[in-house]
Amino acid sequence: GFINWYLHHFCNQCDLLVAPTPGILDYLQKERMKPPIQVMPTGIPMENFLPEQESVAAIRQQYLGTADYLTCTVSRLAKEKNLDFQIRGLSCLKRLLKKKGRTFRHMIIGDGPEKENLMRQIGELGLTENIIFIGNVDNQEIKNYQAAADAFLFTSKSETQGIVLLEAMAVGNPVVAVEASGVRDVVKDGVNGYLTEEDTY
Repeated sequence: GFINWYLHHFCNQCDLLVAPTPGILDYLQKERMKPPIQVMPTGIPMENFLPEQESVAAIRQQYLGTADYLTCTVSRLAKEKNLDFQIRGLSCLKRLLKKKGRTFRHMIIGDGPEKENLMRQIGELGLTENIIFIGNVDNQEIKNYQAAADAFLFTSKSETQGIVLLEAMAVGNPVVAVEASGVRDVVKDGVNGYLTEEDTY
């Protein structure tokens, strides 16, 4: 495909290749790239991730409502982000929490071509009261939504690094993510988050 053509016809002419994670380094080495490869993670400016407590409280009050827990995800609403799996998982979570007399609400931050399909799925699974589409949020406001949530859920399996995982961690939001390339380089299971299999149970 295009990626292989790009790698072998353009990148092989470079003096140095930069990989954002060890996982991408392994991939490039398997592709037998000619230039030397250096891992250089993309950093995030910590001063941009200091939550504004008044905004955090307002967001939590608005979207938590009478529920017990508030979670979020930040993602482009596209097939490769695996949000349909995330929604199925939340359906199972709803059933489990109901047995304990508890409820949750989940914020989906972002927009994209799969929004209508995801809304249809949410309706079919009876999650309309649980899942809220926030839409696109200004980058300066993301930190406040992250800090307002009790956990950050991430189910994409197509990440080169997963900057949103770092952003969640930067505000102290616990991360629960499906183990995948790019993700396992950032999330260390039981240390700075939790990695799961792609299994709703």
